[in-house]
Amino acid sequence: MLNGSQIPGYCCCWIALSAVFFAAPVQADSSPWNGTWKIDTAQGNLVGDTFSYTELANGRWQVSSGGAVAFQFVPDGNPYQTTDPDNSVRVTRESNNVLIFHRLNKGREWDTMREELSADGNRLLDTDNEVLEDGGKNIVRTTYVRVGEGKGFAGKWKSVKLSAPHIHWIFPWSYVMTTTGPDTVKWELPSDHITVEGRTDGSPITLSPAGATPTVAVEIKKDSSRQFSLDITIDGHPVKRSLYKLSSDGKSFSQDSWDPAKPNEVRTAVFVKQ
Repeated sequence: MLNGSQIPGYCCCWIALSAVFFAAPVQADSSPWNGTWKIDTAQGNLVGDTFSYTELANGRWQVSSGGAVAFQFVPDGNPYQTTDPDNSVRVTRESNNVLIFHRLNKGREWDTMREELSADGNRLLDTDNEVLEDGGKNIVRTTYVRVGEGKGFAGKWKSVKLSAPHIHWIFPWSYVMTTTGPDTVKWELPSDHITVEGRTDGSPITLSPAGATPTVAVEIKKDSSRQFSLDITIDGHPVKRSLYKLSSDGKSFSQDSWDPAKPNEVRTAVFVKQ
């Protein structure tokens, strides 16, 4: 009872780390990447990720993305740690076919997710109520279909429909890009409150505060004036890869992102220059 990109804790620490940034030729005022870019959810392919539920002994469940994400919980209302030490999830049952997830960061609840199993047991409908900083809510509905065998919530699930982006997600809502030097860039992700500045030669840029665990870093490599590749790592292990490609007219760019453990599950977002 969880869902790929929406698994509690999957988005924290920037595994949802809203995939990242970069580009930049030589002069700050001449780079076609500079400016503000916003996601266009009518384009690209934002679904196709998979995750699995496994029922264990003593009422315990395991959620696994098949890659870097795996943790366990019991639907008893108690908090269970996810993939990030600062994040936990409380799960309760509304009925045999409905699970309610409360996701917390450092004890503060930022999201409530209702996951409902269809009558035939072949679909999951997730409704996320994400709390915004101003007190408002961002509601996201995701539909998953069963892949292969399974009963109830147990089994493998694949996303097929998404209503809107999440607050903390594999893709941010927008980028603000600035070239700060011949081989350096500054990228701001306002929806995720993240700013990254560093070299585009593939050297690690640490995002975690000094002494914090785990250590989250990004590695950016400029492939050409119109393409960048990116690795997000946790404690040195790649957990997310992205490829950024600028359109021929310079009015948009595409971002392909995938889990290194699941190279066939590529999701693509399109960002349009404002």
